[in-house]
Amino acid sequence: MKMWNEVIETMPRKDLVELQLKKLRKTLKIAYEKAPLYHKKFDAAKIKPEDIRSLDDLKKIPIIKKDDVREEMIKTGDLFGGRSVIPLESYPYVWTSTGTSSLWTKFEDIPWTFIAHTKEDIEYCTEQQVRFIYMCGLQPPGWFFNPFFRWHPHAYLWDIAVEKAGFKPLQCSGLPADLERNLFLIWYLKPVAGFVGLSLLPELIAKCIEKGYEPSNFFSSFKWLFTTGDILTSAMREILKKTFINAEIYDYGGTQDVNTLYWCECPNAPTWKHMWEDFFIVECVDPESGEPVSPGEIGELVVTNIASSGIQTIRFNTEDHCILDFEKCACGRTHVKAKFYGRSAYRTKVKSKIFYPVEIEEIIREIEETKLSEFQIVKYAPEMDRLHLKITYDPKRIKNIDELTQKLKSSIAKKLGLSSEDIIIEWMKGMDILTHKIPRILKTY
Repeated sequence: MKMWNEVIETMPRKDLVELQLKKLRKTLKIAYEKAPLYHKKFDAAKIKPEDIRSLDDLKKIPIIKKDDVREEMIKTGDLFGGRSVIPLESYPYVWTSTGTSSLWTKFEDIPWTFIAHTKEDIEYCTEQQVRFIYMCGLQPPGWFFNPFFRWHPHAYLWDIAVEKAGFKPLQCSGLPADLERNLFLIWYLKPVAGFVGLSLLPELIAKCIEKGYEPSNFFSSFKWLFTTGDILTSAMREILKKTFINAEIYDYGGTQDVNTLYWCECPNAPTWKHMWEDFFIVECVDPESGEPVSPGEIGELVVTNIASSGIQTIRFNTEDHCILDFEKCACGRTHVKAKFYGRSAYRTKVKSKIFYPVEIEEIIREIEETKLSEFQIVKYAPEMDRLHLKITYDPKRIKNIDELTQKLKSSIAKKLGLSSEDIIIEWMKGMDILTHKIPRILKTY
């Protein structure tokens, strides 16, 4: 398999750890000296940068969460929450996070945090992407379909990365109002690859059918497709395989909260995603204790960015639940792989049963009448005695909604170990989708 940077991607674990430690020392020094949030955190923990002599010593540094950043923003007025080592005016690129984990009523609640990149940061961000492009076997030339929201770093960074890899970026829009415009571009320019949010794909397919086109023919120019915004379920993958019949499909994601970490599904390890450890140090910790979990155990992803020249991110809890695997991959790469399950805020408990929205989605997508539907879990308490679901539907696709309701209840109950009486289904004719992520949890308490 062809690699973009074979020396780094296949670096022996021992050498990779030495490289991480070298970069970490530099990161800790500058963060302590110039980033107020970390200076305060270090002093409160009674540690200095020089106390961190190994990667294991990272555990001495307190874990921070997005709420810590928000609190610092509110206290000091610093847009970066005390994490930047250069002034705002020095950044040529500033964006916001997606904001999926925050409940808010006014701007003072800080629903989004700020992301900023220096020109040097753009290099490590796009280097991640180009490595993934090569890892997944993409071969230029051709148009690369990128219907992403321009407020998000994904859009700009992908445009740069695909050009580096020899493709031509096809700049589009992720807004529902532009579905027909996107289909028009696909029809005439025949893109060979694309990076598309999972919230947009069902809408594109449905609009294609509405316009009288057969999706498998309409999208036949695609040879590669990256999905993002949520975990790609096996049921959704099957739907996409029947639609993008000539395309290899890869699940892709990341978090902007650590100044842009990306992960991508490995062709040699389906559902497992590589991350590049020459740019980031990753840990998996117990959500309650903050201690490292055992190998193979689900925990929360904690990230230290050792590449950023502006915003510093040290032991940041992303609240992504995952399993980490540091063994060498079958593809030959030595960098960590992760299997993701969902965000902490998405973890749902009903009658002592714990599950994630992806388990609900798997069932909804397997049923013909709801395979393109979207849904939300109404979370009315930390632990609930009933599962309340809001699901979109198309009246043209459903003959008997009562029968469908019972069918869904039965399937979900069997999957989760509940009874049908424990499940409430509320049907909706639509859902406003204004980002690449569907807000799967509707919190009401």
